Amino acid sequence: GPHDKRCQMEARPKGHQPISVTHIASSLDQAVDGAATKLNHALEHFYGKLRSKRGALELSDPDA
Repeated sequence: GPHDKRCQMEARPKGHQPISVTHIASSLDQAVDGAATKLNHALEHFYGKLRSKRGALELSDPDA
């Protein structure tokens, strides 16, 4: 079919659950590029949440 190339990538942040993404496209290059973009966004979101949690802890308890 037109979308028969699939790329799956996984990142394993130390001490956390793996983050996995998949992208399906008509060419291998598009599948890899799409998966890499998705994984980049997923990691930015993941690390952004970690920074927010740490920042909130530091603000709420200066002795933490």
